[in-house]
Amino acid sequence: MAAIEPACEHGARSQRDRLQGQAQLFGAAAAEDGGAQPDIPLPNQPEWSEVQQLAGEKEALGLYLSGHPIERFGAELRRIGAVSLGDIAAAREGGDSPRSSDTAIGGVIASVRPLKTRKGDRMAVVLLEDPFGTIETVVFPDAFAKAGTLIDTDRMVLVRGRLERDEESARLVASEVLPLEAACARATREVAIRLSIPPHDPSTFAALASVLQRHRGDRPVTMDVELRREPRAYVVHASVMGEVRVKPSESLVGDIEGILGKGSVSWR
Repeated sequence: MAAIEPACEHGARSQRDRLQGQAQLFGAAAAEDGGAQPDIPLPNQPEWSEVQQLAGEKEALGLYLSGHPIERFGAELRRIGAVSLGDIAAAREGGDSPRSSDTAIGGVIASVRPLKTRKGDRMAVVLLEDPFGTIETVVFPDAFAKAGTLIDTDRMVLVRGRLERDEESARLVASEVLPLEAACARATREVAIRLSIPPHDPSTFAALASVLQRHRGDRPVTMDVELRREPRAYVVHASVMGEVRVKPSESLVGDIEGILGKGSVSWR
């Protein structure tokens, strides 16, 4: 992505030169010899975090390709008693699911259909999506009024309500819509970081210290450090100093993954 703009500018200049009958000295020589044009050096950029990559996929393709944003919150959602749409489908297929039950589901709002009651109160029917599918979710006026700006496309939410199902379909009638990140953060006891030495070195720990300082909060931080010493590898579990505590957030995850790579941090 960082190379797109300079690459387009280079292409435009090359096209103008060809149209005007001009060429760079080495470019002309390469063309006469049947060789390729010199490579354009690419900028040295860190790999995108998983958060950035998934957002880019959705923006460009209209869908998540390499994963799903909700997958990061799997352990936290289970801890607070939420179920996945895969769980619901399996229960329906097994024939052991009640027609109606109270439940909680975490997902991304894929679409919103605004509606109004006969009294003029605002409500909506949204399509809630997780890695296993989608479910129609009805947000009546009381829940809609409390949810505020959460009822919007691409927002990650935790929906509590009544699950209604039959042999053909299921829908969720929402009683409460909460920001997913905040709901999971409340259930998080600690933030766990994983890294290996090598390739990481003391400069990595200095960069991590800076990130943790920017995201100060009240949750402790632990590290699982894999020490690779041929022919063996050892894993050291350590607690970061007590005064270093953080606030769990997607921003924190993105900053840590920008240093250590995807999947290097989790909430426990």
